Amino acid sequence: MATLWWIWLVLLPGVTNCYDNICEGNICTARQSSTRFGFPAERVIDKNIHQTYNQCAHTSESDQEAWVMVDLGMEYKIRNVVIYYRTEGTSKEAWKPYRLRQYSLEVHYLQRWIQCFKDNTLFPDIPSSIQNVSCKTTARYLRVRTTYDAPEDSLNRIAILEICEIQVYGCNIGNYGPNCKSCEGCENCDIDYGCPVLCSPHCTQGTCDFNGNCEMGCNAGYWGDKCNKKCPMNCFNNVCIKTNGYCAYCTNGFYGMDCRNRCGNCSSGSCYINDGHCSGDCNIGFYGNGCNRPCYRNCFNQKCRKDDGYCEKCKSGFYGDLCKTPCSPNCLQSACYRSNGACIEGCKGHWAGAQCNGKCLE
Repeated sequence: MATLWWIWLVLLPGVTNCYDNICEGNICTARQSSTRFGFPAERVIDKNIHQTYNQCAHTSESDQEAWVMVDLGMEYKIRNVVIYYRTEGTSKEAWKPYRLRQYSLEVHYLQRWIQCFKDNTLFPDIPSSIQNVSCKTTARYLRVRTTYDAPEDSLNRIAILEICEIQVYGCNIGNYGPNCKSCEGCENCDIDYGCPVLCSPHCTQGTCDFNGNCEMGCNAGYWGDKCNKKCPMNCFNNVCIKTNGYCAYCTNGFYGMDCRNRCGNCSSGSCYINDGHCSGDCNIGFYGNGCNRPCYRNCFNQKCRKDDGYCEKCKSGFYGDLCKTPCSPNCLQSACYRSNGACIEGCKGHWAGAQCNGKCLE
């Protein structure tokens, strides 16, 4: 921007800009809907940010619609606009910017006025006397406009503006950034980020921001800000969480945040994603929450309870919860009761007792 200076300007506490102030080079002009006391519109572009009454432009007390317009001389890429409004003193009785309630900031583009910002302050609240408004657009003309009739005014049905300075920050078309460097690689670019990057083909609907971050999520199978990382292979339907790559659900037979762990011997083939516990019964021959512990070998047909591994029934010749203890060799047919080892069919010759472990008397 040949006639503009790059500035780093601390305007007042809380207002800092590092873009070109387009009107700094005396190229702007200003108009307003009417003028009171000879306080002309040119005061809003005189580089004087004092906010006392006699330093500001002032519309008359007869407007039902008041406006102050700035002509930048040609079209620019605008980033933000700073408005300094009349305010005097800090006491309760001091003049406050109550007439600024409900104002609109508008730009003229494609032969019509477009609203960039609308203040929503309601009585009795009062807006800040310094307004720093984001207005990312391309325009030559902009205006502050109001139809607000402040309750504090004694006159009825009037709108008044008392603007002290309007600063417009941006760059020449084709430039961007704090130092307004050239947009290389595209005809037009974002005032903050420059030329858009090529979106990943895995962005949902192919959309991304100027950093290449996918704004609407990722297509199935990918995750990450730019949707350039593959989801773990065992995610159900190949879908994982965009921010961390964890699977929402696992393919049948797997568990864990990345679904890399295999479920145990679950009868349904599936288990809970967090801990691998089987949701139903275990396959025959296994027990435990994850159905990964084998039933004791002397369980009849290898069947045992899921929670503790106790055999439902023992093989012939054994007894006890886990069927570890052999029946007495003196039991007929080697059969005994599971609960206590007592022989079912009685004892072999010369042996007596419930478990046939005592000799008969001669």
